[in-house]
Amino acid sequence: MSTLFDLGLHEDFVQRHSETVEYTRRRKCPCGSTPDGNRSNLNCKACRGNGFIEDTPITFQAIVTGIRTQKTLLEMGVASLGDLVLSAPPFLGLQIYENDKFRVIGWKDAEPYEGEILRRGVTDVDKLKYIPVTMEKVYQVDPFTGAITTYVQGTHYSVSGRELTWLTSTRPEPGMSFGVNYSPRWEWIAYIPAADRHEQGDDLGQLVLLKKLHHTTPF
Repeated sequence: MSTLFDLGLHEDFVQRHSETVEYTRRRKCPCGSTPDGNRSNLNCKACRGNGFIEDTPITFQAIVTGIRTQKTLLEMGVASLGDLVLSAPPFLGLQIYENDKFRVIGWKDAEPYEGEILRRGVTDVDKLKYIPVTMEKVYQVDPFTGAITTYVQGTHYSVSGRELTWLTSTRPEPGMSFGVNYSPRWEWIAYIPAADRHEQGDDLGQLVLLKKLHHTTPF
């Protein structure tokens, strides 16, 4: 007995109602003392200390909706408000795995973000979690005096991709904490193994729960 779905029409529906997503396959990096991506070498040049190496990103079309349309996931405690559900097309031709990364192309570039507290390393470069669209403030505080030191982009530091590069000796000392406020474009992580959907043996496309990157990893 054939499937009740017309896969061609289903594919057309996905294409008409879809968003363009950038997809990055992520794999555990074996840089740590044990073969576990959660115990990575913080100085690893391959994974930048986050425990995952990344393939070259590709793009495809998928339906992306807010978690409000999947109330059962909220009721089970699997998801929370702000999460997304991605419905992959049936003829995608690739498998999506847990911890793979997504960006939604076409959504507004800059998203509100509470920022990060970073600890200065020993080189001129510190790593940000996201790629900034707009930089707002880089600053350090003295908890004993209450003094706030603000660093100026183009004078004290520059930003390229995720890298914040210090340009002068006016910078936080190695090991000291400093704050970075910026507006990024969100990156999303496939939080649980993607659910395969089939009917009568036909692949209807995977269903994937997405969480913001900073909700899934401390790095």
